[in-house]
Amino acid sequence: MMLALNLDLTREEIIKELLYNNRMRNVSAIIATVSLGFYLFNEPETIQDQPAQDRPAIPVPGEQYQKRTFTPIERTVDRSVRLALGLIKRWEGFSSTPYYCAAGVKTIGYGDTDPALVEREYISEEEAEQYLIDRVEAVRSDIQTKLRNPVSDTQLAALISFYYNLGPGNFDNIARRINNGDVDEAADAIALYDKCKGKTLKGLTSRRLEEQTLFNNL
Repeated sequence: MMLALNLDLTREEIIKELLYNNRMRNVSAIIATVSLGFYLFNEPETIQDQPAQDRPAIPVPGEQYQKRTFTPIERTVDRSVRLALGLIKRWEGFSSTPYYCAAGVKTIGYGDTDPALVEREYISEEEAEQYLIDRVEAVRSDIQTKLRNPVSDTQLAALISFYYNLGPGNFDNIARRINNGDVDEAADAIALYDKCKGKTLKGLTSRRLEEQTLFNNL
């Protein structure tokens, strides 16, 4: 016989009613009632879903789109690179547009002559600094490969600035003296490279003097 249950009753009341209706019935009916009671009492409560908090794909009226700007990458550099960066930036200066240096080479940023950059016709100061760090770190690696004798951080910084300005060929003349153990002679030789197209330039003389002083500052 089908039992009609009042679904508005609580769980406890439903169990009591079932047990009362089945008290004179067979054991199987009582077992079924107990099993139903176990299910009712252990059924998990329904959790109401929270509405999704989606952001609109486009700004609502009155809002502005987020301004996109170049964000420089934070990088950690060692002391020699940090010293060299300061010296190079001070002597090279920054130009957002291409210009021709004293040697007649098209240049942009912090003295960068990379054709891929100068052809762009514009570079931001933040971007130019990232390229400068890349160049300086590459120069440092090449210097460390060529030197057989150890140098201090200040000596390495001076050599990086020298190399960055004059290139690997002129640096090799300094490296040869260092590798031969003639460190004082190497320091003196730094000051000799202050000419452009056979003419002494005051700016180059001052830069070589600063590099020489840094090199001798052990």
